[in-house]
Order: sequence, then C-alpha cells, then structure tokens
Amino acid sequence: MDRSLFRERQYQLPPAEQFRRDVKFTSPTHQQRESPFFTTLPAEIRRMIYIELFGSQLVHVYFRQYGETYDREGAPSDAKIPGWVHCVCRRGREAVPHCHDEENHKWCYLSASILRTCQLAYIEGIPTLYQTNILSFRCPRDIISFQVQVRHFSTLLRSIDLYISSWDLEGQRRWIVRDPTDYLGILIQVLNCLKNVRFYFECEIWSNAHDISKLQPPRRDSPMHQHFFLPGDITEDVDEEIQRNLKNRHSNRIIKVTANAKELLSGCYGEPSDVEDEDYLPSSSDTDDSDTEKGDSEDSEDSEVEGPSWIMLQD
Repeated sequence: MDRSLFRERQYQLPPAEQFRRDVKFTSPTHQQRESPFFTTLPAEIRRMIYIELFGSQLVHVYFRQYGETYDREGAPSDAKIPGWVHCVCRRGREAVPHCHDEENHKWCYLSASILRTCQLAYIEGIPTLYQTNILSFRCPRDIISFQVQVRHFSTLLRSIDLYISSWDLEGQRRWIVRDPTDYLGILIQVLNCLKNVRFYFECEIWSNAHDISKLQPPRRDSPMHQHFFLPGDITEDVDEEIQRNLKNRHSNRIIKVTANAKELLSGCYGEPSDVEDEDYLPSSSDTDDSDTEKGDSEDSEDSEVEGPSWIMLQD
C-alpha cells in the first residue's frame, strides 16, 4: 500500500481552504489592517454578509450566443455577445430545474461587486459564491464550457441543476442525448466535487421511468444527492425498487425521483407575486458599480485567477 497516498488523503484540505492556499496574484495581498470590515468583524459574520450579497440562491448561468437578444429592462448589454450571463431566479432554490425565460423572469443579479474591491475579499468571497449557490444550466455544452472558464474554482462547486429539453437550442443539436446516465457522466467528468445534482427531463422518452438501472449510475464517484424530475407518471412499485436497489448498491447515495413534474415546472413560468418581486429587486449596485469604492483594487485587477464575467456585476 502506498502510505504516502494515504497520508495525502488523510490530510487533504477542504476545497475552500485549498483554494485560498493555491490562489496566486501578481502583487502581494494586503492584510487590510485599516479596514473595519476585516479587523472588526469575525470571519463568521463576514461570511454571513457574503451570503446575503451573492450566496444561497438559484442562479441561471448560460453562454449567450449570437442572435440571442433581450428586451426586458435590466437585460445584459449586447456588448456581452458572445459571453456568460446570469440571472438570480426569484422562484427560489426549491424550484424545479428550468430554463431562464426573459418573458417570465425579471433580470436580477448577484451583488458581487465586493469581490472587486481587494484581494482579501476576493479570496474570502469566492468560496461562498461557488459553494452556496445552485447553478442552473440549460445544456451540457454550457456546463463543459463553464468548467473550462472556472477551472481554478471547479473544486468549489457543490450544486448543479440541468434542464434537459426535448427541443434543441440553436446550434446545440449534437448535445441532445436521451440517456440520463450520459448527462450524469458529463457532470462527473468535469465537476467531480458535486454533492447535489438535479435533472428535469422534458424528453418524452423519459415520461415513464422503466429502466431503473439507468437512474442509478454505478460509479462510486457520482454525486451524493441526485434528484430526477420526470414529466410522466411513476408507480409506487418503481419508486420502491429504486430505493431498494440503491440501498443494496450505494448506501451513501440518495436518489429521488419526482414524477408528474410538468405541473411543478409550469409554476416556474409566469410572473412571480409582488412579494417575490420585493425580495429580489436589484439594488442600484447590481446594475451600476461605477461608483463602488475600490480599496486596493489595483491588486485584484492584477490577479492571475480570473472568473467568468457572471461572477461580477453586469456592466
């Protein structure tokens, strides 16, 4: 037995701590000894502030293609074509996996401008951004491209939603697959630290869950929690068989199947209530950070580690 490998695994740091150790900047990081935010507030309180600003949300993330135009107030600038865009979903984290639809989703953004102020805020805040949010994707291509963009942060990701449509996005035909294990395999290959994965299958071929084995990927590195939403019916016997097989094969895995999810999906479209609007109204800092105090931003601008534009405010 390779004892050095055992020791390496035994003392492996949590992803957030490993990220903070590995991150590199082209200029030294100031300790912000004159900043009340860092010197007065304990780390736990600072993390609560980060979560309030840009954490614990359901966030639609996708790569905007040429030809995709938006007309609603607050929409991303056309200068970002092609490029990453994001929108905080006002339906909340429990909503069924679904696509962003401008007609039914007002544009709301994460208030992440603090990540630009200094290197210390960047180092502290990035783990909160990636570990606490659920990132919702509309196709496998976006997941793979996103992972390439955030390769420095990919070990921090915990929760992913994927809406699997029966129709293909323009230019995405080659990414349409019918087997759920194919999608799960893609996620496992590019994001091997995931703890929660949720799928919505719009495909008619999966209107009924007959092939139980395909809902239970045999790989031991598959995500801990897997939730499949199916548009069709599923019998109690099928559900019991899933759980029985799961218990026999992977005691540390949780697989849940929700049938007749079309009704749940329909609730994700249509305008939210006024109360939901008030909860998610973007502040002025969400749309214009030109007057944001920069602190020692010269340091952060020289960072060798750059995330995609979705982690920052819309310009």
